[in-house]
Amino acid sequence: MLRVDRVQNGPLGSDRQRAVRPAGIGGARVLVALLVLVGAMLAGCGSFSSNPPPHFTPGNGGGPNRHASSSISWLVTSQALREMAAITSVGAVLRGDNVLEIAGSTGASFPGVKATTVMAFRSFLALEAWLQGASAPGTVRAVVYDPESWTFTPLAEQQNVGSYARQFVAAARLHGLIPILAPGLDLSRVLSPGSGSVSSGYLMANIPEEMGAALAGGTGYVEIQAQSLERVAGPYTSLVSDAAKAVLSRDPQATVLAGLSTNPSGGPVSLAEILADIKETRSLVTGYWLNVPGVGTSCPDCAPPDPSLGAAVLDHLS
Repeated sequence: MLRVDRVQNGPLGSDRQRAVRPAGIGGARVLVALLVLVGAMLAGCGSFSSNPPPHFTPGNGGGPNRHASSSISWLVTSQALREMAAITSVGAVLRGDNVLEIAGSTGASFPGVKATTVMAFRSFLALEAWLQGASAPGTVRAVVYDPESWTFTPLAEQQNVGSYARQFVAAARLHGLIPILAPGLDLSRVLSPGSGSVSSGYLMANIPEEMGAALAGGTGYVEIQAQSLERVAGPYTSLVSDAAKAVLSRDPQATVLAGLSTNPSGGPVSLAEILADIKETRSLVTGYWLNVPGVGTSCPDCAPPDPSLGAAVLDHLS
């Protein structure tokens, strides 16, 4: 399960046309979403062409070894960049890579890295409420959909994650935004109860295929939240491989990322373990969501944040 980075309160608006939304969502629900948005969002604020910016390099399909470039795409929060910048020169380290930066609620981003500004949402309702705001999308170029089995994602979305992912993608593209789909492994507890581990349930519930189907027909990412398995390269690689193949079976043009964390719940992780995960999966994905989470409502079981480990990962790969 993604227990995401700490963020500076998060949320986002323009209303050229109303985005597609599920039946029954009315003004009252949007108001509720706005209230939830204040305390539950991942990140900050910005209409553009749906074409990717120059440093955005979507995958070209085809499965393993489909990456012509040695650069890695990184999805990371502004706060994590700031914390790692106190340890290493992240601007220099990431100069040759594609960076997707999840900004804070004000839209502020870390000034030392050339990056695509991203906002993250834990529900479709939250995206819809943001898109109705006067200032959105502003400088934002991409949006993350992070539904999980938690209070931030309505149960209806957890139970119908494929349908809501398609609506999220449609709404994002309507506003010229690049969609990034990152459903938590723990949704398998809702969609495939009794299936054993959350990773096996995630595959049994066909969540990766649903995400690929949601993206088909345009640019976008799917992020595989494999970080709970990162202490052992074998299970981590197996999940990333199976999920990536499932995504690409529905959308060969999708760009696939995998999750990594400096301090996931369940105990410490070492630099050697993270580097082994990257070595084994580099041919399977375009890049990684590098999490530097802290203890909070999103990750009650996380250890204290460890930006030094994230900095060491970047330094080693630079």
